[in-house]
Parts: sequence; structure tokens; C-alpha cells
Amino acid sequence: MSSIPHLTQNLRAFCREGCWKQAQHIFLTILNTSVYSSTYFHLLHALIAHKTFTEGKQIHSQINDRGYMFVANTFWQSRLINMYDKCGSLVDARQVFNHMIKRDVFSWNMIIAGYQRNGIPQEAFTLFHQMQRTAVQPDHFTFSTLLPVCTNASSLKHGLQIHGGIIRCGYHFDVIVMNTLIDMYAKGGRMQRVLELFDKMPKRDVVSFIAIIYGFTQSGRIKQALGIFRQMQLTGIKPNSATFASMVSVCAKMEALDQGMEIHQKLIENGLLSNIVAVTALVDMYAKCGSIQKAQGLFDEMPQRDATSWNVMIAGYTHNGLVDEALAIYRQVQVAGVKPNSTTFASFLPACAQAEALEQGMEIHQKIMKYGFLSTVIVANALLDMYAKCRSIQKATQLFDKMHQRDRASWNEIIVAHAQNGLFNKSLEFFTRMQLAECQIRQPLQASLQLVPNLEF
Repeated sequence: MSSIPHLTQNLRAFCREGCWKQAQHIFLTILNTSVYSSTYFHLLHALIAHKTFTEGKQIHSQINDRGYMFVANTFWQSRLINMYDKCGSLVDARQVFNHMIKRDVFSWNMIIAGYQRNGIPQEAFTLFHQMQRTAVQPDHFTFSTLLPVCTNASSLKHGLQIHGGIIRCGYHFDVIVMNTLIDMYAKGGRMQRVLELFDKMPKRDVVSFIAIIYGFTQSGRIKQALGIFRQMQLTGIKPNSATFASMVSVCAKMEALDQGMEIHQKLIENGLLSNIVAVTALVDMYAKCGSIQKAQGLFDEMPQRDATSWNVMIAGYTHNGLVDEALAIYRQVQVAGVKPNSTTFASFLPACAQAEALEQGMEIHQKIMKYGFLSTVIVANALLDMYAKCRSIQKATQLFDKMHQRDRASWNEIIVAHAQNGLFNKSLEFFTRMQLAECQIRQPLQASLQLVPNLEF
């Protein structure tokens, strides 16, 4: 049998290389032995990558067994918080955080990011305010974590407070933080504020320009978005494929064919026409602008295609009312051996709905079940719409009743389907059910927070 040092060396190597099964085998072999602390560091990183909760608990137990001084180490506790969060146990992460004797900025950032990632921004804001009452100063990661969830009216007050904190801590000169701040104001529709911040930035990068372009796009100001794009080029900042893809998407949304063709030319000049993301965006733009032949030509010339490329082509034909062509592209997907994803079905089903092709739609329903996409709300909603348009209300109702997850669009589909078929009493019944359902799920996140012990800070 190999010696413990030799096994430990192999374990660390497997962790570094991402070979978790081999690392797991060695870990179980040396579970009750004493190993160097750096080995635990490698193990925790491997656990985060593979989201393996059970072994994480075992490692935590071993770290505890090393003694009080080891457990009280801020470095290790912060990484345990990160491990539990990434492995899906925010409650365990919070318990580690609550028992910390001393906290540094990294530990605060880990727990704040955990709540933000799990869709509980209010608790993330509460922790941020508690952090401010300590001697620990927020850093660029703290601000960049919180700002993305401050885009609506209810959380804008937090965004303004965080903006104040950015200025007090001297991060208003940090490009990454300012990009996130501009993005927050842009997504919140406060474009005058965006322009003011943008003009005062001592340094800008590609992300700065993308954020402000996005803001203008969302507010429907296509000319200003294109103006910022031209300004970026004049300042000498070279657009990347993501910038071009973003601008092409702007043109697609606004059906601005001339501007889209101008950006197409820029893509050629910058040698990015082989980039699959940018070219897929071009195909989408031409299709949405009604130039479906140009879209098909670009699609045919693509050296490689992924599922998104096929989805865009299917959606393009559907958007232009060319149902037979959309069906033909879907068949090509199958022949090409490309594995469809949820968007493939969500893009194709509207074609069946337009053509009232119930038999074809039912066939797709079977494939959706085969690939396990029936639990995806957007796909289930597209199926509901297809059955409703094909006047198969019974199948639509059966599908709706079996849905484990529903959003507002799901309820709207079933309510309108019954109303359009003259079943007004049934439509009213579903409307009442929707109101009751919304009352029952109004505060799920607050209830989940009760699982976390309220310890004093």
C-alpha cells in the first residue's frame, strides 16, 4: 500500500487536474489520517468545482478535528462558506459565518455573494449594512456583487447607498466597479445618470461602452446606442466579438437593417466573421429585419454551427411566417445529429402553432419528454400555445395541470385559450386559481430565511 505522503501528493495532483473521482477515492482512503492543511485547500477547490456536498461535510468535520486554532482561522472559514454556498447549502454557509470570531472582507464577500446568487438580495443588503458597521471596509468585489440586483425601483435605494459607499471607499476610479454601477443605472432606465458617470470616468474599456449601449437599447434609443458604438471606435478601443454581437442584437430588436449591414461590414473588416456568436447574431438580425434569404446565405456559409445557430434559423423562418421552411430546418437539425436544447423546441413550436399542425406538435411533445425539457417553463408554455392555437383545449388543460412550475405567461396562455374557444366560465375559473396561487407564493424567500439562526453580530 502506498504511504500517506504519496497518497496525499496524488490527491492534490488529481484535485488540480479536475479528476474528482480519483481524488475522491484517495480522500476516502486517508479520511481518518492527519494530512497537511494545504491538502484541504486543494480538496475544497475540487469540491466547489464538482459541487459535492457530502464530502464537503466530511472535510469540514476533519478541519474541526484539527483543533480550535485551525477552526478559528479566517482563511479556512471563508473557504468553507464558499464551499457550502457553491454546493447548494446556504444554511450551512451562514452557520459557519455566524460562528466566526473574526471576519475579513473575503468572508463578508462570500456570504453576501451567496445570498445574491440564491435570489435573496434583501438579506445580502442587510449583511452589507452590518458589514459597514464593522471595521472591515468593502472592496471592489463587494460592490460589484451587490450592484447587479439594484436595477428595479424597490432596490434602487440600496443602489444609491452602495454608490455612496463606492465614493467613500475611493472606488469611483475603479473601472470594474464603475462599469457595474453604470450597468445598474442603465438597466434601471436612469440614462441621464449613466451619461454623467460615463463622462466622468477617467478610464473606459469595452465593458464600459457595452453597458451604456445596453441602456440605450433597453430604452429604445437605437440612434444613441449606435452613436456610442461609433464613439468607442473613435477613442481607439477595439470592439470584440461580444461588442459586435451586442450591437447586431440592437439592430435586430429595432429591425434596423441599414445599421445592421453597416456592423456586418465592420465585422468583416475586423476579421470576426468566423466567430460563431457574432455570425449567429447576424443571422438573427437579417431574419428579424425580413431579409431571410440573406440570413440563410450566412447560415449556409458558417464553418461551424451550434444549437443556437440552428435555433435562430428556425425562429427566423417562423418569425417571417414561413412555416414549411422552419419545419425543414428542424428536420435538418435531426439529420445533422445536433442535440436539440430547450430553445430549439421553444423556437419550433410556434411554427406548429401558426400552421395549426397538431400532429407535428404532438410529435414534438414526445421528443420534449424524451429529452427531459417538459419541466422547462418556456418550453411548456410554447406547448400550451401550440395546443391552444390548434384548438386542442383538452390537451392544453391536461398539460397545464401537470406542470410543476408555472409563471404568469403559463396562466395567461390557459386563460386566453379557454376564452378564445368560448369557454368563459372555465377561463374565469383559471383566473381565480391564478390569484389564489399568487397569494400562496408571495413570500417564499422570507420563509426560507427562518431556517437560518438569528445569532447576534
